[in-house]
Amino acid sequence: MSAEDLNAHAWTVYGQRQLTRAFVPPVPRRMNWAPWEGVGPGPVRPRAVPAHPARAVLP
Repeated sequence: MSAEDLNAHAWTVYGQRQLTRAFVPPVPRRMNWAPWEGVGPGPVRPRAVPAHPARAVLP
């Protein structure tokens, strides 16, 4: 088994375990990009994701 195959298998097993346990990662309220308090982009704000042009519903 090559290193790439072993890596792919390990990630598959890991992913299946997470799905089996219904794991949901925590959603941060604030992202800090630096080890210092108050430095970073600020509060996390959701962005609107534009629809794919080929799937857009036209009136």
